[in-house]
Amino acid sequence: MQFAALLVCRLPFPALLSLAMVAFTTLLSGPAKAQTTGTEAFEAYVAALKRLGVEVSQDTIHYDKPTDTLKTDNMRMHLSGRFSSGNETSGPDTAGPAQGDGLSFALTAESPACAISGLVVRETEISAKRWNCSDDVAFSMSLSDGSYEFVSNQTISGLETTNYRAILPEAVSSESGRLLALTRFVFLASFDEQRIASLVDDWKFHAVRGDKRTLEIHSIARTDGLLARG
Repeated sequence: MQFAALLVCRLPFPALLSLAMVAFTTLLSGPAKAQTTGTEAFEAYVAALKRLGVEVSQDTIHYDKPTDTLKTDNMRMHLSGRFSSGNETSGPDTAGPAQGDGLSFALTAESPACAISGLVVRETEISAKRWNCSDDVAFSMSLSDGSYEFVSNQTISGLETTNYRAILPEAVSSESGRLLALTRFVFLASFDEQRIASLVDDWKFHAVRGDKRTLEIHSIARTDGLLARG
């Protein structure tokens, strides 16, 4: 599942003889190190997310080699933390509203079933011919500075992505750096075409005063038949 919709390919290197020789030597010495497919490629994708502090889980993973299609059931991704202009702290216990200077955040994406065809990881690049999630994908985001809280819950139905490409993120130590790296990974990804059958966005904005939360704004919007070309 592509995180946040949800989840950057550069042009190929020039076909120079020297580069071709290097590539050929690499393939002979060990293709698994340069390129992985199927379950191994998916595990590399998950490992990259975990390096950013994303919690990833799923019930089952099934890979059909003849069709080069990998299927996941009940996949869930979650990232939470807190950062401020001063000292940064992180962890699952810091995602809730807190008083004082700082911003708490939590991001969660869940998908009952996804099918990924032609999944390949080449060093730092991940690509897939098709990445489809037919059932409802749930994405939630919350932000709170202790005085105000924003919560968005999205339901995405019929998510279909063709020729998905992205650069896998590297490990980052700071909380704000992790969130920025994840944002780049999600929004700098490219694809030929992405279709969404329907998108429902339910978001709320609360004022928080101690234990009291007052609803200030509530909006629900539905959009059908979305199409994007990247």
